[in-house]
Amino acid sequence: MRMTSSIAAAVVFVAACDKPVSSAPTPTTPTTPAAPSKPPAKDPDKTKMSEFKHRAAIHAYAAKVLKVSVDQVEGGPQDEATAKIQTHTAGKAWAFTVWLRPGDHSREARAWITDDGTLVDAAQNLGILAGELGLWKPGANLDEVGDKLAEKLAWSYGMNHRVIAVRENGMTPPEVKLAPDGSGTIVFFTAHRETGPGGAGGGPEAITRNDIALTAKHEAKLTKSSK
Repeated sequence: MRMTSSIAAAVVFVAACDKPVSSAPTPTTPTTPAAPSKPPAKDPDKTKMSEFKHRAAIHAYAAKVLKVSVDQVEGGPQDEATAKIQTHTAGKAWAFTVWLRPGDHSREARAWITDDGTLVDAAQNLGILAGELGLWKPGANLDEVGDKLAEKLAWSYGMNHRVIAVRENGMTPPEVKLAPDGSGTIVFFTAHRETGPGGAGGGPEAITRNDIALTAKHEAKLTKSSK
């Protein structure tokens, strides 16, 4: 009986050793690919500020007017759409205001710029502003155009400037005279009061006479004189 058991065990051992070993790889649990990393979020304010194509031009203009370096100014429309709806925009002449950093509105540069980058203010290219207001259009309401032009120029002069809109002390509301060839004149008066302590006006108003000479080529030149 002992002999038989040994032989049987040996047979089992040999059979086990002769069994082929499987070469199939051990299955692995599939891994989920890592989600792609998201780019850093953009600052919405900086994105908007970079959209207006004339930002560099209006900042350079303001720096010259305010007699500071370009890195000392800020402001202006966020983009073209914003520029088109500014209160003092006139057609294709887009109004803008640029001020000193950081948020110092006591010193501002106010003017206009067109789509092609032409700067407009009281001293240059004023005919563009007059034209965008419809001065030379057939049948234009000259009184209305004169009032609008005077108001926009007074705005561009800075804070605390206003147009004399009624007859007072020998001054008249804006007056426009236009010849058939497009030449003529516009005369209006503005008043300005210096800002006092705490932002309140201080002292009497200074009166300025504004004379605009118009040409048949649709040009306009402004001359200012104290009254």
